[in-house]
Amino acid sequence: MKRKDLILLMLYAIPSMIFSSPKENVHPNEIFVGDKVDYEITFHSSLPNDLSFPEGEMYVETSPDLPSYKILSATKTSNSLRLTIRFYEAGNYSLPITWEDNGSIASAQTIIKVKSQLTGEEKDFEDIEPPISFSGPYLLRLIFFLFLLFLIFYLAYAFYLYRRKSGKIMNATWEEIPFLEERLAKLYLIEGILQSETVHLKDFVYLISSYCKEEYSYRLSHNLLAFTDEEFLAYLYDRSSLTDHKLREIRFFFRESKYTDKNETLTGEEAKRLWTEWKDKLGL
Repeated sequence: MKRKDLILLMLYAIPSMIFSSPKENVHPNEIFVGDKVDYEITFHSSLPNDLSFPEGEMYVETSPDLPSYKILSATKTSNSLRLTIRFYEAGNYSLPITWEDNGSIASAQTIIKVKSQLTGEEKDFEDIEPPISFSGPYLLRLIFFLFLLFLIFYLAYAFYLYRRKSGKIMNATWEEIPFLEERLAKLYLIEGILQSETVHLKDFVYLISSYCKEEYSYRLSHNLLAFTDEEFLAYLYDRSSLTDHKLREIRFFFRESKYTDKNETLTGEEAKRLWTEWKDKLGL
């Protein structure tokens, strides 16, 4: 190659290769499931006319039933495209953004890494192994428990003997202080909300999911209140009569109503129909 041709290549070809690729930005840098993410791609010239980008809910092959992420909004300027995205599953995502560049199809190169808040080290009830034998602190606890049990029986028997010996008739009226269980309190709260003319959907669904955890904690004799929706439904999968199809439907309903930017308001009648429908699906 002649020297003159090499200089021309350096002046025209190399700068063209450097500046032809658009600039991509993702905010924030660390992304977790449920976060709202801003993605922007900026072209050095005007925005391509044949630019293709995703819209609405997007699915992946490994999870065809539920969306992996959703495009909340798309904004175009003269030389840039900005997308607001909410991710529902952890993983590495490459957005399907394409355009034509010098007769060939070019695409966005940025890989968006979405992390999960769960560490993967959470233990289920079955994973906790009981002690092989009562030794060390377990033996001390057993001795303390037996002593406490003996003391309670002793005091109860002493009180019984005292009552028999005294022989006095007590003229008193004992009135039990009513105690309203938390699950019943939330159920009454739901029924009270249903009497309103308007009901805020997101708050109503939060109350339904909270009541559901209270009710199943009572039925299964296991505290489920600290569980996330995913952990709660996974726990019900093996321990209730709810089918896999219903659990998927419940998971999608909770996700769409609680963790999106929807601000729907229902009428009292619409809220009653919604409560009747989901009370049946949740087996309440």
